[in-house]
Amino acid sequence: MKDVVIFAGSAIGSVLTLAEEIKLSYEVKVTVIGLKSNHKITSILKVSKFIDEVETFNYSSHDDFFNQIKNWTKNKEFTKKPLVYFTTDSSCYLVNLYRDWFEENYDLVLPSSEIINIYTQKGKAEIDAERNGLLCPKSIVIKSDEDVFLVENEFNFPVIIKPTTSYNKNKAPFKTKKLNKKEFLKTQLDLLQKGYQVICQEFIPGNDNKVFFYLFHRDVDGNLQYVLGKKALQNPPRAGLMAKGIVEDNKELSEFCKIFLDKINYTGIGGIEFKEHNGKYYFIEMNTRVEGILKIGNLAGVPLGKIAYETFYGLKQNKFYTAKIGTEYTDLIFLIAAYKNENKYFLLIKELCSVLLFKKSTLNVYSKHDRKPFFKMLKSYIR
Repeated sequence: MKDVVIFAGSAIGSVLTLAEEIKLSYEVKVTVIGLKSNHKITSILKVSKFIDEVETFNYSSHDDFFNQIKNWTKNKEFTKKPLVYFTTDSSCYLVNLYRDWFEENYDLVLPSSEIINIYTQKGKAEIDAERNGLLCPKSIVIKSDEDVFLVENEFNFPVIIKPTTSYNKNKAPFKTKKLNKKEFLKTQLDLLQKGYQVICQEFIPGNDNKVFFYLFHRDVDGNLQYVLGKKALQNPPRAGLMAKGIVEDNKELSEFCKIFLDKINYTGIGGIEFKEHNGKYYFIEMNTRVEGILKIGNLAGVPLGKIAYETFYGLKQNKFYTAKIGTEYTDLIFLIAAYKNENKYFLLIKELCSVLLFKKSTLNVYSKHDRKPFFKMLKSYIR
């Protein structure tokens, strides 16, 4: 069997899930590569029994990264091309820059170069999504004071601002912010002075339970395996990362996704986020990689990491999975932060008791097959 390499970021749960899904079924070696050193993350990953090796590349430029990976690959002397998974936009972007060399030395779970170049950049992604049939909120990439004043006069408030990419040097130092008009003007003019670039979008009304996720794997023949559901709670609330999620059945939205992915001819793993308002589904973003919430697919019986491995090498090609409706997922750290942000301490204590005493299996980092990473993470967080 082919060994596996995983490019890792801060989403520990997706890395652990990937490694477990594959190694429970196949005798392979799993190596995790972290881009930039993060001792807390690497220390957690190293205690997993499903991860054989953890490496860290601290690079100063794109070419420095490329030289390091070339030297590392040469020293490893792989007998067969390993299969590479990506859990960060930056790793997708970097590998895509040197794609010819990578494809000579590795098998890549990546869509086309064109899709990566478009959908890892806010602004470009929305234009292409709309061109291919999806509904998008009104958006603009803010590059000047004129753009700020255009938003002030022509956009409905509140608005959401987000970095245009996660890998550029001028990346804004936050994931997302929801702002009223006064907050927007103050924040955005300050960001421009500091050289940061963001995309601004009109906020689609609705609470967290109006946000939908669609995680998928699509093969070269157009066959789709997917899990779809709602973000029951986000951090920060109404504008952030998923703290709690639940799998649902939504035939209308799944059909939209299938048509869209067919149109752009996407192959590999990915994820799309939507927000529903007045019966319409607005495209929020698409990730061209393994999502941080991959574990929800595993819990629902749709092991997307394993599916990608088997599809790439022609194993169990005729097996199709159906997600178990009602499956719950929790990110413990985001859950704590979300309730703290709104001063809902009673709900936080109630939720923690429920999860830790009765629902540990729904946690993104916990596994009955591999408990050490969870307790290592918990210990680190308490410290």
